[in-house]
Amino acid sequence: MKLFKTIISNWRFWILLAIIVLGAGLRLYGLRIQSLWLDELAGWNLSHSSTWAQVIQNVDKGDISPPGYHLVNFLLERFVGDDEVILRLPSAIAGIFSIIAIYFLGKQLYSPKEGLLSAVMLAVLWCPVYYSQEERPYSTLVLFVLISTILIIQLVKKLFRPQGRLLPTAILYIVSATIVCYLHYFGLFLIFLQGVSVIIITLFSRKFKATLLATGVYSAIFILFLPWFFHFKSSLGFRNGWISAPTYRFFWDYLVFLFNNSPAITYLVVILFSFLIAYTAYLLIKRRTRSEISLNSTLFLILWLVLPIGLIFLASLLIRPMLVDRYLLISMPAAYILLARAIFLIPLPKLFTTLVAVGLVGLLLYHLIFQMQYYTLQTKEQWRQAVQLVVQHEPLPENSKIYGCKWRSFWNYYFQHLNSSLQVEGIACTSADLPQFASTIETNPPSHIWLLSAHMVPDTSTLDYLEKNYTLDQHYALIGAQVWYFSLK
Repeated sequence: MKLFKTIISNWRFWILLAIIVLGAGLRLYGLRIQSLWLDELAGWNLSHSSTWAQVIQNVDKGDISPPGYHLVNFLLERFVGDDEVILRLPSAIAGIFSIIAIYFLGKQLYSPKEGLLSAVMLAVLWCPVYYSQEERPYSTLVLFVLISTILIIQLVKKLFRPQGRLLPTAILYIVSATIVCYLHYFGLFLIFLQGVSVIIITLFSRKFKATLLATGVYSAIFILFLPWFFHFKSSLGFRNGWISAPTYRFFWDYLVFLFNNSPAITYLVVILFSFLIAYTAYLLIKRRTRSEISLNSTLFLILWLVLPIGLIFLASLLIRPMLVDRYLLISMPAAYILLARAIFLIPLPKLFTTLVAVGLVGLLLYHLIFQMQYYTLQTKEQWRQAVQLVVQHEPLPENSKIYGCKWRSFWNYYFQHLNSSLQVEGIACTSADLPQFASTIETNPPSHIWLLSAHMVPDTSTLDYLEKNYTLDQHYALIGAQVWYFSLK
């Protein structure tokens, strides 16, 4: 009863609950509005297997990421289904729990007010909402990055000032950090940075027992990751041709990416960050011991935001390009907590500062729904809509054939989920496909041909061959996809 009365009288609890409900609504609404795009369909294809071993084999051969998220989706597809909403639901749920996790992290580093403002920013900003509605590991990665960060802070405190039981915290951190490693290699890199930082701090503090314990914790994580370690080593040599060499503009672009793809909002954020950095520098110069905890928290968050990006930027220049904004969602929480801290440090009356925070949140929510038209504007490749154009013409004329520009199984996923018996029967995309395609066509010329493409377009040799032998009756240009309908001359 006492606990119940405490909860009722705790206004912060109700604000956090309202933020969670808002964030849940933004994530669960419209999971089917956008079609699955190439990467999501590729994720489905990797986990669409009969056994765990086959999923791991698929990931090893067909992806450069660890298998963690695909194994979760394997179970989901096997026992629940593989509808668009079901495939995206784990990301949405992870996004909702991330709101709770960032509140506790902000509270742990500063105070409940920074926790609440960080939580509401994570709830309403485009970037975390978007990746909470995608069948990819990024939303789950953010959740476990937050959990592992909360736990490593607690672990370091217990290493330096023994209080409470160390073992449960260490075990929970080992589990959460291992999950991060199995979700994404940039997550593995972040855990590596955490480990190096903790060991350096304990060594410089001459806390050799703490160093030994920390070494044990990270040795346990390494042992748990060891089954995949050699796959990781082989993927280091893989080159992604679609990732271009980075420029210094990336740092600005990354902030724009985090803040609703809006340069105007990002300029405001940079001003607030500059104020926070100046205030932190002032505290360092003056050595204000009263602010030691908040100062350490700010320096920790700045390093969390800057260090992974900076080191991966250097690696992209010196080794091979690997800098992609969504891969760096591992640093996203740091940016939101730093912004919350900057707002509450503004030297203005408390009421005015609160109004600024509420106004900023309202602006971000308005920008997401009305300016960006998040729930009405189609932005992803329209694989589903391309297939719908064919299905709408059922029954097709006799001896009609459907071809796809690569990714036959991806097209057939949508034919199946639109309750159609039609299927893509072959590939017609590049000059390498043309001999077999032409041989099939000439052996038994179809009366009509549907050609579907998304993410890439057929080369001129394919289209020239079709236009030489067939009449183009319809051409549909969609977002990131196209459909051609030919009839025999």
